[in-house]
Amino acid sequence: MRYFKNNYKNMLMPTMFLTILGVTIYTFPVLFNSYDLLNIESLLAFLLIISIFIPVYEYRVIKNKRGADLYYSLPLNRKHLNLQIFLKGLIEIITSTVLVMILTTLIYLTKEYNINYLYLILFYLTAILSLISLYSFNVFIFKEANNIIDGIIFIGIYLLICMQFVYSLDILFSFNTKLNFIQFSPLNLLFGNRSYFISKITKEEPALLIGFMDLFMYLFWTLLSIGLGVVSIVYTKNNKPELVLEKSSSYLGYITLIPVIIFSLSVIVVGLSGRDSFIAVMIIGFLGYVLNVIYERSFKVNWINMVIILGVLIAATILSYSINYIYR
Repeated sequence: MRYFKNNYKNMLMPTMFLTILGVTIYTFPVLFNSYDLLNIESLLAFLLIISIFIPVYEYRVIKNKRGADLYYSLPLNRKHLNLQIFLKGLIEIITSTVLVMILTTLIYLTKEYNINYLYLILFYLTAILSLISLYSFNVFIFKEANNIIDGIIFIGIYLLICMQFVYSLDILFSFNTKLNFIQFSPLNLLFGNRSYFISKITKEEPALLIGFMDLFMYLFWTLLSIGLGVVSIVYTKNNKPELVLEKSSSYLGYITLIPVIIFSLSVIVVGLSGRDSFIAVMIIGFLGYVLNVIYERSFKVNWINMVIILGVLIAATILSYSINYIYR
């Protein structure tokens, strides 16, 4: 733990920055506004921001050549190095979040808001667990990239791609089950049950009760995310300085994400627009090319990747048109 002890001072400024950010986003509106007493949505937005920012901020040191050479040369095995960085970021986000929550709760008490403080505390505890889970998820995804830009792109895509893919399947096969699509995204950890808690905290009858599916998907994303966080610590095969700033060739990266994006977007566009979707499909094909340019960092894209994009695009379009023609 020597590395951790020697770096505790470096945790002060990020924690202060996050706390000031949280106070600005969540606490000040509660203090000065009267139309939104709780400002829960802003709190959740703050938690989402820091769950993305801190993995990028803390792990950036091993995503450049100089930092990777330095840190991987320390007398510390790579599992321990991953653990130290992970814990450092975790302490920063939890400390700042708890401080912001305590300060805002004091304002609630000072202003004598008529709210259910038991449910407020329960909501805070749930939010902290969700923050830990989403932070763990984002750490794992960011580490799959070989540079900072790819890591940020990966996090952004993974927060939405599952929801987008399920939505495309819903359009393709006309499930008509009125799915709550956010449940199929890691964002469900923060935003899935916010309406229920807001109603309970304000002593109103909740518009929607928490059902089996709500609990199941929350537990699913929690366990999956924490599990991925553990993997990010113990799996060190790709923690090599020679891979830093190279193409992010992980199978969890562009190689898989680009075909999934092209397929799901094509299905959604054709399903919603029908015969008027030709131009949109062409734009999606161009998007696939752009993503490959980002992946390969060259306008000269590997022809195999372009064949895959065109194949997925044509297959998704034909499948969508065929199902539209047969069943509608």
